[in-house]
Amino acid sequence: MKNQIYRYFLSTVIVALATYGLAYGQSHYQKEIAASGENSVRVHLETAFGTVNIGSAAADKILIADMVIEPALEMKTDIQYRIENRTGLLDLILRPVEKTRKGWGRRGADAGTWDLKFSDTIPLRFDIELGAGRGTFDFTGMHIDGLNLSAGASSVTVRFDEPNKGSIDNIHIESGVSRFTGEKLGNAHFKNLKFEGGVGSYTLDFDGDLRHEANVDVELGIGAVTLLIPDHIGVRLHAAQRLFSSVSVPEDFESINRDEYISRNYETAAGKLNIKIESGFGSVRVRR
Repeated sequence: MKNQIYRYFLSTVIVALATYGLAYGQSHYQKEIAASGENSVRVHLETAFGTVNIGSAAADKILIADMVIEPALEMKTDIQYRIENRTGLLDLILRPVEKTRKGWGRRGADAGTWDLKFSDTIPLRFDIELGAGRGTFDFTGMHIDGLNLSAGASSVTVRFDEPNKGSIDNIHIESGVSRFTGEKLGNAHFKNLKFEGGVGSYTLDFDGDLRHEANVDVELGIGAVTLLIPDHIGVRLHAAQRLFSSVSVPEDFESINRDEYISRNYETAAGKLNIKIESGFGSVRVRR
């Protein structure tokens, strides 16, 4: 009990004593939070605009943050961390103060940069809200247990270059007026993935270490979505044909009926994807 109290006190002190500096011509903030015996961490990240980069850090660090913000913008930068029942709760918020809200949208990705690095061993669950800007979320080498992402007028890349150290029951991604790319999603070890695209261009690449059966649900408004699926993965595809949408599939897909297709290796493949796609005005392309 004394050790737990000590670790909690130490974590609180580290957060309280994190240093902030001011660089010439721009606001420069740095912060570190050390691990202190947490079993897992839930991360809530909310940014109104700017560029956000996520990557991995050493095992003994919950967070290493390096932020650069344009001085002309009056921003509220808030990082809060607490531990409840050995679960870390991390809130990261970057947004304009009320009187500067009318002008912030014009700055987009150039308004500031957040470089955020998280532990590569502690299980992490992410809830991310990105307004207008750019995001590169590289979860390579990390232990991800959950991922919810909502992006507005932005350009976003999500990457799993190596197999996830954890597994994810549900991935939910909403992408508005934007461009989205998911790279090597087969390494995410997900069971269910739901993607909702508004207006834009979207690419979902399922390359990686997929050795189980998983479900993918895609809803597309106006735009184009491309699904890149390796030859070794079996696919069952339901893509409803609409008047103003088109569907293109590889040669090894056999048509079951007007709206359903199945790859020739579906029954024998170790990794399988059951994909359902609904498209309003747009194109759907499945590529090997």
